[in-house]
Amino acid sequence: MITKKLEGTLLDYWVSRALQTPIDRSKRFDPVSADAPRNYDPRDYPVGSGPGVVPPYSTDWGAAGAVIDRMGAGRNGICLTGSLDDGFQADHAAGATPLVALMRSFVVSVFGAEVPG
Repeated sequence: MITKKLEGTLLDYWVSRALQTPIDRSKRFDPVSADAPRNYDPRDYPVGSGPGVVPPYSTDWGAAGAVIDRMGAGRNGICLTGSLDDGFQADHAAGATPLVALMRSFVVSVFGAEVPG
C-alpha cells in the first residue's frame, strides 16, 4: 500500500505503529465505518481481537502532539516541515489537511514509500 495515499483510520494505525504506541484493544474496531481500512477482513483476526482503536492522529491536534514533538515540526510560512531526532528529513507528503500531510510524512519517514497491506 502506498504510504502517501493513507488516510483515515488506516493512516492513524500506521502512525501508531511508527510511534510504537500500544493500540487500545479494549474497544472494538468497526469495519463498517466510513473510514475503515478497505482491506480489513475480520477473518484475519481471532474473535475478540482486531486492529483495535488508535488515537485520531490525522484529525486531532491533541492526539498528533506526540508525533509533532517527535518530529520537531515547525511552521515555516505555509509549509509544515519535520525531521526526526536523528536528523532524518521527513519525505514530502501532501494531504487534504495539514495534519494528514504531517502524519503521512511521518509514516513515510519511518516505513518508506509503502507499508504492508
